[in-house]
Amino acid sequence: MNRLFTTSGKKRILFSPLDWGIGHASRSILLIRQLIEAGYEVIIAADGAAYALLRSVFPEIKIIRLSFCKIRYSRHIPAIWKIFFSLPCILKGIKKEHKKTTEIVKEHAIDLIVSDNRYGVYHSTVPTILVIHQLQPRLPHRLSFLSTFLFRWYNKYLFKFDRLWIPDYEEGPTLAGELSHPSVMPKALKEKIHYAGIISRFMIPEYSKEYPVKKVFQVVVVLSGPEPQRTLLERILIGKLRKKRWQVLIIRGIPREKQSGTLYGNIHLVSHLPPDMFYSYLKKAEYIISRAGYSTIMDLAAIGKTALLIPTPGQTEQEYLAGYLAAGNYFVTMLQNDIHLEEAFERLKKVREFPIRKGRNLAEEIKLRIKKINDSKAYLKTTLHRP
Repeated sequence: MNRLFTTSGKKRILFSPLDWGIGHASRSILLIRQLIEAGYEVIIAADGAAYALLRSVFPEIKIIRLSFCKIRYSRHIPAIWKIFFSLPCILKGIKKEHKKTTEIVKEHAIDLIVSDNRYGVYHSTVPTILVIHQLQPRLPHRLSFLSTFLFRWYNKYLFKFDRLWIPDYEEGPTLAGELSHPSVMPKALKEKIHYAGIISRFMIPEYSKEYPVKKVFQVVVVLSGPEPQRTLLERILIGKLRKKRWQVLIIRGIPREKQSGTLYGNIHLVSHLPPDMFYSYLKKAEYIISRAGYSTIMDLAAIGKTALLIPTPGQTEQEYLAGYLAAGNYFVTMLQNDIHLEEAFERLKKVREFPIRKGRNLAEEIKLRIKKINDSKAYLKTTLHRP
């Protein structure tokens, strides 16, 4: 694929994050801000919770609804099996979103596409960047015989993009481990990879200022992810935290709702929080409990915090991340059906802070890419016109 950026006028960029929870949308906030500040016009394509979150943060930006396959996890069936059985829906969703992307590109004269984990959001004649931290999906041991087939199928989609933008560090310690640094990868695919460092909304200066919160909570719970597992964990934690000595804030991860309340005198629930309040409550908390979603982990690492990570049952990516980071003594992990809070909090006192290093700016990388194209064109023009 050898596509070039256009080089005249204000560039119009289509930005589309996946709507499986709000993690992809929350980490998109920093990238969208960078693009706007660099002078690009951004149009967002999203749906569900991602649409609601980005609409609240960027009310002035045009947002187009772009839906995808809705997967509802089971109470009993492991997440990886639920995804496996949903493959027909996923493949149909990729095809459908690709068709819609083609229409958006034509209608809005899009110059560049940034897709966060949406494998159908690309175009054959428009340069496209895929933001992705998982270069090689992880399968449970019982399905390892499918690995070769899965990797070939997965790489087929990755090859459709011009650049793979990886929110992790190129050299260790890395936050995503083997997910972002697989041991085997086609050479042609490696050439597309750019490691950006971690991406977090809390890297935006106004979001990382201390908000004058009225109350400090010792324990902050950050919920996210698809139902019914989000609600199941919420109920489990309420049962374990009720009437304890800790004051607890549960951020439910439902931006479309505007509800709050108090349970058992010590547990305060909110559906969602604006970034500055979110940041302040996390920074002041003694202990944090969350899923092992990568965007949440990046947020915590960005502000120098650790947490008890509870991976979604059967979601192999989260199970790997939680185990990998606990092995490095950066986080603590426990299974959803085996949570012991006093033990976890004692272990959290002994972990170390993940070392944050300077990352790369997406907008600056795009500018550099355009400059290289211009320089190449100028060189060719000079060479061709030599006597």
